[in-house]
Amino acid sequence: MKILLTGGSGFVGKNIIEMIGKKHDIVAPTHKELELVDQDAMDAYFKNKKFDVVIHSAVKPGHRAATDKSDQLSNNSLMFFNLVNNSDKWGKLIYLSSGMAYDMRFYVPKMKEEYFGEHIPVDESGLSKYMIGKFIERSDDMLDLRPFSVFGKYENYSIRFISNLICMALYDMPLTMNQNRKYDFIYIDDLVKTIDYFIENKAKHKAYVKRKYAKFQSFKVVMDDFLHRFVLEKIQARWSPEQMSGYLARQNIKVSTKAIYKFIRSRGLEYLLFWSWNNKKSGRKQYHYGQAPDGRKYIEERPGVNGPGHYEMDFIVSKQSTWVLLVVVDRLRKKTWVQRLPNRKRDTIRVALSRLFYGQPLKSITTDNDIAFGSWRELEAHLHTKIYFTHPYHSWEKGLVENTNRWIRCFVPKRRDIGSVTQEEMDQIHTFLNDRPRKCLGYFSANELLLV
Repeated sequence: MKILLTGGSGFVGKNIIEMIGKKHDIVAPTHKELELVDQDAMDAYFKNKKFDVVIHSAVKPGHRAATDKSDQLSNNSLMFFNLVNNSDKWGKLIYLSSGMAYDMRFYVPKMKEEYFGEHIPVDESGLSKYMIGKFIERSDDMLDLRPFSVFGKYENYSIRFISNLICMALYDMPLTMNQNRKYDFIYIDDLVKTIDYFIENKAKHKAYVKRKYAKFQSFKVVMDDFLHRFVLEKIQARWSPEQMSGYLARQNIKVSTKAIYKFIRSRGLEYLLFWSWNNKKSGRKQYHYGQAPDGRKYIEERPGVNGPGHYEMDFIVSKQSTWVLLVVVDRLRKKTWVQRLPNRKRDTIRVALSRLFYGQPLKSITTDNDIAFGSWRELEAHLHTKIYFTHPYHSWEKGLVENTNRWIRCFVPKRRDIGSVTQEEMDQIHTFLNDRPRKCLGYFSANELLLV
């Protein structure tokens, strides 16, 4: 088996390499060789590579010896979902989570598998593992292992309980045990043997649960009054069946996308699905272009998304008037802001962006070569950030905001005078974009992620 191991320099990673490295072809890139939170770096790494299995043990540490405990939620989520985005390059993913996914505020000895989901962790590390675990529940080619307090060779004896007591005993030092701490333990050799088993075998419990519920899925929406009302309400709000299913899974309500589709078709509601009311064709237009001689930075120089503060920006214009919609999308959390502006003059844009980004982290903006950004140097200095441009006639290079524009056009058609758009319609647009669950966010909405 050819295996990609993340976190190979850590406690668990070292033991995996040592114990099963001769049995399998294990590739374990270092942090310098592969930045897991950088989507561009991950995509480039996987470009010409294929793996049978990915063992994901890398994590942003949150223990008491960690020097930097910030951004655990975003970093841990980015590492995982960057791997998911390259799922065509691997066959199976084994995620090494921990007992923190169960919410350690409500710890009970010998915690059962079914306990997962009863409580949502409030700490960033536990919440990231909970979110990832919920995402994996719906996947056939991913496995979530949640070991409690692994101990053994290579662990940090200065903070780890068992090895710390052993060291103190060897040096005849007093042993301290706090009665307010509760643990389950697993020996590292046993954990690695478990991982090795799942490299070549499926999780029988997970497969059994899937088969059990599959028989009843197609009748669930029809027979359940809550699901019946929920689907009718959300399809009117333009949620897709996949978004409904993913959102319900977060509430521990299991109903498949297929079952929701079947219910929608049985009620003749297909016309409310996305491709029925947004069927405009689109595609890349072929143009030759030259680069502007003003020293602007193009998209290939743009940094990867390594945390909040990176945005894509664009205008939606109207032939009927000078009024425009300014659209800004957070590349990490997919939060969208839409502002109605009377024109695209330099001062109007400067004031609008100053208000929009006030109090927000701002590291980079990606936009196109609109004439409104001719004074981009002045805008960079005013906002204290870097502005990057797509190549002329290559709007797809900022695909996130372009796709968002397509959604907005469902509310504001091309022949509509943007000056006539009401505040009520703007509120509907923001609700649609920021309150719907998104697959790329683990079926959380953009607004929900901003609250955690």
